[in-house]
Formats: sequence, C-alpha cells, structure tokens
Amino acid sequence: GINESASVVFSLFLLFEARPVLVRVFSLDGREVRRLEQSLFGGRQSVQWDGRNEQGNLVPPGLYIVQVDAAADQQGLSGTKQSHLVGVAY
Repeated sequence: GINESASVVFSLFLLFEARPVLVRVFSLDGREVRRLEQSLFGGRQSVQWDGRNEQGNLVPPGLYIVQVDAAADQQGLSGTKQSHLVGVAY
C-alpha cells in the first residue's frame, strides 16, 4: 500500500505534437524487463512503473536501469535517451 510504483518523471522539449515516448526498464545485466510506451506532448511528464516485468510478475529486489527514449520534432535534432538507476526493495 506504500510506494508500490515508481514515478519516472521527465520533461520533454521540442515536441509540437504528441509523439511516442518509450520508457524501458533493464536489469543490470542488460536484459529488458519492461517496456512502457505512451504518446506524450511536450512539458513535464510522469510514467508509472509498478515493479513488474512484461509477464506481470514482480521483479526481484535490486537495481534497475530506467531509460527514457523520446523523439524531437525540430528539424535536425535526433531523439534523446536518458538513463537512471532505480532501486527495488520489498
């Protein structure tokens, strides 16, 4: 009932219309454990991860890499990827 999900908070710039944003969660050995995709506009955004893998099972406690991948609308700019560590504990 407390802290059962992680809020992945980020700001998107140079998006003039809704674009797909991909949030991926990786184990430290590089395996993708969860993929969360949403169509989002620019500005401050938040995507929730419930600590579950693609099969709906809780992931083991430990450190995970959360990567946000977003495209830009402005000509000449490619997408941006940012990664951060997230700890899971029960």
